Amino acid sequence: MCKQSQKLYRLGIWGMPGIGKTTIAQAVFNQMSHDFEVVCFLHDFHVMFHEKGLHILREEHSVEKLIGKTILVVLDDVRNPMEAESFLGGFDCFGVASLIIITSRDKQVLNQCQEALQLFYGLAFPEEKPSDSKLVEASNKVVEYANGNPTALCLYGRELEGRTKEEEMEADFEKIKRQWPQREIIDMLKSSYDVLSDNERSIFLDVACFFNGEELDRIMQIFEGCGFFPHVGIERLVERSLLMISKNRKVEIHNLTRDVAREIVSEENYQILRRRRLWDPSSIRLLLEEIEPKGTEVIEGIFLNTANLNVVVNPMAFENMYNLRLLKVYTSSSEPTQELHLPEGLSSLPYELKLLHWEHYSGFPASTHYPLQSLPHDFDLSHLVEINMPYSQLQNLWGRSKSLAKLKIINLSHSQKLVEVDELSKATSLKEIVLQGCTSLERTPRVDQLKKLQLLNISSCTRIKREEIIEQIKGLDLEGVLRETKSESMVFSTLFNGLAWLFLDVSTNISLLYKEVILVTEFDPSHNKLAVSREQANEKGEKMYIQTRMAEYAEELWEDRLVGVQEEIKEE
Repeated sequence: MCKQSQKLYRLGIWGMPGIGKTTIAQAVFNQMSHDFEVVCFLHDFHVMFHEKGLHILREEHSVEKLIGKTILVVLDDVRNPMEAESFLGGFDCFGVASLIIITSRDKQVLNQCQEALQLFYGLAFPEEKPSDSKLVEASNKVVEYANGNPTALCLYGRELEGRTKEEEMEADFEKIKRQWPQREIIDMLKSSYDVLSDNERSIFLDVACFFNGEELDRIMQIFEGCGFFPHVGIERLVERSLLMISKNRKVEIHNLTRDVAREIVSEENYQILRRRRLWDPSSIRLLLEEIEPKGTEVIEGIFLNTANLNVVVNPMAFENMYNLRLLKVYTSSSEPTQELHLPEGLSSLPYELKLLHWEHYSGFPASTHYPLQSLPHDFDLSHLVEINMPYSQLQNLWGRSKSLAKLKIINLSHSQKLVEVDELSKATSLKEIVLQGCTSLERTPRVDQLKKLQLLNISSCTRIKREEIIEQIKGLDLEGVLRETKSESMVFSTLFNGLAWLFLDVSTNISLLYKEVILVTEFDPSHNKLAVSREQANEKGEKMYIQTRMAEYAEELWEDRLVGVQEEIKEE
């Protein structure tokens, strides 16, 4: 790069996590930082942006004062191009020969970090770029929703041209969003959808309709039960920028992509009588109340939010739903304004169910819990992967022996009428059993027969004897053995649930070869700390060895305990 250049340089580093993007950026930063007026390296930019917010982050780094200066800025781990642009205020306001380096796991982010905001401004504000900060913020929301997509930006820019007030722009944009996406946007994104395999399409539509923001490991288990080969499918969807995996391992889909996916589901009505995936409460209510509903054999998923909804369920409602894989009944309301009635019970549940989730909001008397004392007598549970029925009225699980080969998670917490769950001893694939607050429960399943069990929560089960559980646990293999998380807690886990810190000691940043692999862990990012002895120093000017770094966090590390060790660390 020529030091006398009259250009502003932008460099993108793209690759999968752990490949060394941050290490390369850090090496360039260390080697070139002396050539610039101002330098700035923002580690974990995506996390910092969402933890602190745009305005605080800009103030901390005095971004306004950088305008016109020759700068070197590294934004590490950018997930959203709009976040980078809004933090910098655009890419064209710095002095010549400036260098902006962006690392990302998504190649499309690097492409979109170029022109998204400028493209929208050029159409929405053809006369002059807006100066009002609130109008700029409203514009940022539009561009963020569009996910930097040029087709969407052009459409939204033309629709919102001439809006000069924040309230006006936000109100009109809400009207646009309430309508289904324009045909041009649908066709453009559908071209990516059309090349997917059947399994990949199913995963994509399930996430868009039901699982946005859910934990990756959990939905992987459900998709495995559906036979979708999710390890391959989800990876391909991420590569095509149709899905994202957050650092805390949640599956996310962008708002615009989600809306287009749901439009694809809605268009199924033209080919078949009903949609395969249902999430609209009013249409689900009509379906469950109808005496002889038509076309229900095609339905694969129902997620019913019962907030502000009264439903009297026909006992034969699920009779012909042969392909129903996913059933979730829940409420998003904290007020007791909804009722789900089964006055005649349920005659059946579909054999193909992988997820049975019937929850109750614990803040008020039961109204959406599973109200029956048992599941339908002839219900075949052999395909179920997850049962999630807290606060249910169940007294027992089922009347006769059932195949539970695929069951991995069961949560019946606070089901206070539940007496026994002996059948779970046969569910040899179980990983999690949550029976917290089941005060009538007299015994647990035979834990020593569940070799894959990772969590057993029987806290507040007052009739269960702790000594008997511990004796059973001794019968498990030593590797991955269940341990009580706290003394007398009656919560047993193979996973560490406590607070952990990770301190890394290296001589130079460049010597830390696997920073991304190490820091993308289950640790809280705020508890990952580096001590770079040759490049860092504390306030006293002392080299930053590991004990020096630990001394900075002595109060947090040893608060309320190990006081003597705290003093030793401070003295070193």
